[in-house]
Amino acid sequence: MILRSFRGVIAHGRESEFYALVRARVERFTAEFELVESHVARRSAPDGEHFLVTTHWLDWDTLLAWSGDDIERPWGSDEVVALLASWEIEHFEEIDGHSLRAGTG
Repeated sequence: MILRSFRGVIAHGRESEFYALVRARVERFTAEFELVESHVARRSAPDGEHFLVTTHWLDWDTLLAWSGDDIERPWGSDEVVALLASWEIEHFEEIDGHSLRAGTG
């Protein structure tokens, strides 16, 4: 399983637009691609609203097929990036194909 972390700061005044776009895209990606799971979180800070979107993919091939072979860019780059003050993307491979729960480390 591949976990994709997309995080950053939303441009001031664009929060509602950003979250509406994220909701629509996650719904579409779940239907069209093998998106296993996703989580969207936020936190307010003095410099703006920070977001975190995690998506879980079966494997690298699935993620690459979804991303058009450019996994370092946000989906719909031009549309999404216009709503952000800053962003970064990271990818992680799940350890041994299992989720670790508290106390099982």
